[in-house]
This record gives sequence, structure tokens and C-alpha cells, in this order.
Amino acid sequence: MTRTAARIAPVLPVRDVIAALAHYQRLGFSTDAYGENDGDAGPGYGFVCLGPVELHLSRTPALDPAANTSACYVYVSDADALHAEWAAGGVPGRLTAPEDTPYGLREFAHVDPDGNLLRIGSELPPAVTAAGPVREMRAGELPEVTAMMRALWPDAGSYDFAGETVLVFERPGGGLGGFVSFSLRPWAEGCAATPVPYLEGWWVAPELRRGGVGRTLVEAVERWCRAHGHRELGSDVELDNEISLRAHAALGFEPTLRVQFLRKRLG
Repeated sequence: MTRTAARIAPVLPVRDVIAALAHYQRLGFSTDAYGENDGDAGPGYGFVCLGPVELHLSRTPALDPAANTSACYVYVSDADALHAEWAAGGVPGRLTAPEDTPYGLREFAHVDPDGNLLRIGSELPPAVTAAGPVREMRAGELPEVTAMMRALWPDAGSYDFAGETVLVFERPGGGLGGFVSFSLRPWAEGCAATPVPYLEGWWVAPELRRGGVGRTLVEAVERWCRAHGHRELGSDVELDNEISLRAHAALGFEPTLRVQFLRKRLG
């Protein structure tokens, strides 16, 4: 059985736990001191939480903030909104302006009074520039793309493409002849990069197959990946789907892990 980690909590050094807790409370974290007070030095440990993110603070009296190299990365849903809240609070420390990165994140940094660096990032909305007949799906084309998705997965039920970017192949005479959808996953089995772009759906009308339409769709995704600093593209195929396995291999995909999913009915 594969063992997995449940969560991780960076431990940041601080000179004074009570002062550090007050700083993070002003940033919107919930805070809690731990341990007995050590005279005037106060408690030796503390916890700060922002939603599911948890940081630990450890009293380090000899800490030199200028020499502190402790850092952590915090993924959030909206870096700009959080930056605006922190900037409005006028909290001590250093706060950089948000900026777009080549690796697909909107990012800013905060250095607290003890010299701990927090990099804060949220995913950039994907923007795809595709060549030729491949382009992003328009809002009015959702029913047509949904019908193609149902042709791909007849038993999948409803599908809303939430969190995905959808590209379509437009037929020369009008109408759509295929689509590919992809997302930016935090991680993916068999891929080394985090986060990693991932193909979620890929379908071409039967009469257009073996004519390069599928390749054109995936190559548009690859262009987006390279433009945003990604060097891997993940996907998955059911083991008995020989057609899809061959199509992936023809485009340079390499097999990584083979997994058998299991379930147990509990009544």
C-alpha cells in the first residue's frame, strides 16, 4: 500500500513568539501559543493558520533577521485580493507587488519582521493563443462541446469543465469538429513537475480522424505549456483503450504508472 502524507507545516524561527503571533494575526491568520511561558521570554512555540495553511513558529532568541533564510510557499485562490488586504493593514515587514510569473502563477512576497520569507501565489487564468482552426471555446459553444464530451464518455453524466481551459477545432465550413480540455493540476502521477498541465478530455469527430486534427489540438496545448514555463504535459488512458494509447504514443507521450483502481461497498 502506498503511504501518503496528510499535511505539512513549515517551522519558522522567530525571536519572540508573542510578537510574531500578533504580526500574523494582523495578516488574518488565526493564532495559538503553545507551551509554558519561559519567564519574560514568553512561550517557546506557536501556531498560525490561514484556512487550511498552517505555519509553526519556534522561539529562536539568537535569530538575526538579516541573515534568516527560512522561506515557504503558500498557494492561495486569489493572490491580488490577499495582497490588497495585507497592504491595507499596514503591517510591518516587506511586501512586494504582485506580478505574473513565467510558470503560470500570480505572485507576491512578504518578509516578516523576523526575516521569514512567504511567497504567495495563485494560478493565472489560462490564456491560449492557438493557430489556424484551433481556438478557445466560446460561451455559446458549451452545449456543442458538452455533446462531444458525452460522445467521449457516454456514462460520465453532466460535465461543467470547471477549472479547465477548452480549445476547439473549427471546421472550415462552420461547426466544431473536435475539442481538447486541460487543467493545471497541483500534481499528477508519473509527472515530476508541480503544478503540471494535464489533458482532461480529447475528442475528434470520426470523419476527421487520421487527418491531423487531434495532433493540432494537442499541439495548441503544448504551445500554452511552453509559453507558461511548463516542461511536462500529463494525461491518462484506460488500459484497454488501444486507439487512445496509440494516439498518445504518436504524439510523444510516454507511459509512466499503471494503476488498478479499487472500491469496497460499505452497505
